Amino acid sequence: MGDIRNKNFERITLIEWIFCFFNKINWDEKNPSLEYSSASLVWQGALKNSQAKYRLFWLLALSYLNPNNSFLSPSIIKAFNESDTIDNSDLDDTITIEILGYLKSQNPYKYIAALCFTENQNPDKLLSSNNLPSSVLLHENNTLTEEVSLKLPEAFSRLNNHTHSDFFILLDNLTSIRAKHQITFVENILEYIPPEEGSQFPQLGDWLKKNYGIASANSAWNQLSHDAKIALRKWIGALNYKDFENLSDIILNLMDLKEYEKNRIESRKYFWSNYTDRFERIRILLPSRTYQILSNSNYNMETIELLESDGSQDSEVCIFDFSPFIIVEFFRGNGSETIIFDRRENYLSKGKKLDISSFLFESKLSAKK
Repeated sequence: MGDIRNKNFERITLIEWIFCFFNKINWDEKNPSLEYSSASLVWQGALKNSQAKYRLFWLLALSYLNPNNSFLSPSIIKAFNESDTIDNSDLDDTITIEILGYLKSQNPYKYIAALCFTENQNPDKLLSSNNLPSSVLLHENNTLTEEVSLKLPEAFSRLNNHTHSDFFILLDNLTSIRAKHQITFVENILEYIPPEEGSQFPQLGDWLKKNYGIASANSAWNQLSHDAKIALRKWIGALNYKDFENLSDIILNLMDLKEYEKNRIESRKYFWSNYTDRFERIRILLPSRTYQILSNSNYNMETIELLESDGSQDSEVCIFDFSPFIIVEFFRGNGSETIIFDRRENYLSKGKKLDISSFLFESKLSAKK
């Protein structure tokens, strides 16, 4: 402590710094009148030594996370709150000090989660890049990274504007978080993020549909709470309707349509917007000319299939899964109409070849029954 009190910081080795951090509490007991002034000097000196500084930040974080088992003396912890300690820090330490400030608050995880979006980093990267204990186990064997991750959906909901980068942070955590926390993370997404916002980023909705949707193979649907199931149905419906809406808009903007065809597409788009929470699945099939136009327009063709040619007048077709029924919507042509069938899996299965005549034939058969 002599070199620290005399500000001979350059003479202190890393081992001596570490020894000081762990033994300051014993020194304070013997020198109570000097404990706080010396603690301030510890910070001043450590901030000038990058290796010592990062270890002190690490220990301070652990002390905030485990207040009943502090790794530092109370004097060092108290000295961190003094303005001159922060003023003497590097600009490179701004985010680290901000995170440490959150860790001493009552709701640290939600503040750090919000910072993830500000810094465009997932929790693990944010904490690790600032030399903070991202993977140390806390209560209930959760890591700091996991505690922050579970608060991301709530923090996302408080953003004024959402970018694709914000959605990617959510998606990245969905795929990387431990299995025991994934269901909680999904439930939090469904609680805090409304379907209309989720539909802005189809990749996230597609992941939820694939892994938790009721119609998906090996789905974790049954692990969801009742409220989460209702919310996920709305998410999937909004996502499916978005595909339908985007297709309608592109056809209206890029194709040479008759006025009555335009009016029909606009009216159907408006009509189906009232039933987005019912769309469990959607299948879109296009005649070759429409398919080619969309291929040249940078449209996401992953959700599009080619309608088999059978000599019928061209029409785009959307098949909606309204379990226990399916609804086939013809956009235009002589067969432009809406047909309701009992649920047929072959109509919904991607890759199953279909043409307009098959729909009309099935419709006539159903009418005779």
